[in-house]
Amino acid sequence: MTPAPTTAHMSNFDPIPRLQQIVATIEDGGHFDSPATAAHYINCAIREIERLRREFGEARREIGDSLQTLIHLRQEQNALRAERDEARRWICKAVADHYEYACNAELDGAGPYTQKDVAKDEGWDCFKDNA
Repeated sequence: MTPAPTTAHMSNFDPIPRLQQIVATIEDGGHFDSPATAAHYINCAIREIERLRREFGEARREIGDSLQTLIHLRQEQNALRAERDEARRWICKAVADHYEYACNAELDGAGPYTQKDVAKDEGWDCFKDNA
């Protein structure tokens, strides 16, 4: 068996190949040159698994926090959009009322200039939910 390295940098340590080799040796009924070698690699694998679990937990918390922030921002966006659309509808009503009052004679029977006409002229979709 290969002797255990004196230091194993955890971020570069891949325990899988060495553990596979240890398993194959055990399955074949073989013996290790040194039980300390097998124990070393198993302990390195344990530490790596523990490190990965910690990183996974931290990443999971960060994703959860990000998701909550995204949900909050979406709710705020929807509230602001509703407030904007309400203000736009109010403007559309005011403009349509003005044209009905001031410009009715100039329409030449073309029909009333509605709030939806104002929104369409402005490129607004503030009536989309209130069709």
